[in-house]
Amino acid sequence: RTLWTEPAPKPNEQVIPSDRREPWSFTPTAPAPYVQVPARAPAAAWTKDARFEHALVQALYAQQFRNVDVTYDNSQRLNVSLSQPEVRSASFAIGRAARTALRLAPLEVREIRLTLYERAEPAVSYDFIDLRRLDRFLRGEIEAKELHDTVAVEWHNPALREADPIARLRDLETIDATPKVADLLPDPRPARRVVDDVVDAGRVAAGADWLRAGAIGAGAVLASAVLDKRAFRFATDHADNRWIKGGTKVGNALPWIGMGAAALAALDGSDPRRSRIGYAAAEAGAMAFLATTGLKYAFGRARPEAGLGSRDFQPFSADSNHQAFPSRHAAVAWAVVTPFAREYNADWLYGAAAVTTLARVGSREHWVSDAVAGSLVGYAIGRIFHETSRAHGKGVPRVLLERNGIKLGWALD
Repeated sequence: RTLWTEPAPKPNEQVIPSDRREPWSFTPTAPAPYVQVPARAPAAAWTKDARFEHALVQALYAQQFRNVDVTYDNSQRLNVSLSQPEVRSASFAIGRAARTALRLAPLEVREIRLTLYERAEPAVSYDFIDLRRLDRFLRGEIEAKELHDTVAVEWHNPALREADPIARLRDLETIDATPKVADLLPDPRPARRVVDDVVDAGRVAAGADWLRAGAIGAGAVLASAVLDKRAFRFATDHADNRWIKGGTKVGNALPWIGMGAAALAALDGSDPRRSRIGYAAAEAGAMAFLATTGLKYAFGRARPEAGLGSRDFQPFSADSNHQAFPSRHAAVAWAVVTPFAREYNADWLYGAAAVTTLARVGSREHWVSDAVAGSLVGYAIGRIFHETSRAHGKGVPRVLLERNGIKLGWALD
């Protein structure tokens, strides 16, 4: 078959005016705000029939909101958490979400709380406590100054703070053209979060019962020391066993694979809960690495293959043959898996960490007591960072002023 072709049209500057083509330009598009006024269901029907909540979630997704979570509590408050990657102004995004929630909430709803997330981190929360006034504001019947007293705004991320958090709540434009200089700069929030988490972990650790934990840990390490020489002889006698070789390779690699997986989970913003635990696991693994490195230097215990016995200690020795206690691999493995195991009730993950504990003994790099000590250090650090991640936002009271009184909210879980 003969192909039919024609030359590309000439530029407008080279043709007569009548043959010139209209220049093409990209016009960004975005979904329109929710402006429908459907019949609202009473709270009894709304809580029993999932279709009403689903309709709200669908309407928000249609406006490119993501990670939407909706709850309606006994105090007649509608809680909505969501993210909006395409919108740069928090008040613009909250305004769209508030308009949608107000139209699809139960009839008896008295308060709406919206929490906007950015990259798995809460950015801002808006509490609307006078919904009738909010509705009048969105309809254009009253000005922003009349709404201010009935809205509580909490900026979780000060970098996103707006001078006027009410300014764009009723903006019906389909495109958010707010300039965002931060897009051109490296994002400092992950580093800032790590620093904050470490500081918070220090506070959690300060409240722990270290006397009891230390007594239990010391007892476990001393008891495991009975197996030091026997386990070393077994590992030496079976050094050529392919199962032991394979298990040792897998166990030695697991801590670093776990660290990489935790970092990916932390930076993936598609699931805020998984991201929170990913941060906790990665931070715990890094802290376990640093802690055991310092302990190795402080104790200076001889490694099994050094031939000096399990009781040879040279504190503050830089010789790698005197860096057995505790096992760094075991500590990192247990520190990484503990936040995930506790958060998701996945106790089988401890089995994966135990593979590393056994691998360090099988590789004849550590005595049994070294591996047990490293495992206990890692578990303790992982638990501290998990408790720190769960503590974010707890115990912080919220006070909301109304015309007829004061509301006090306290998040305990």
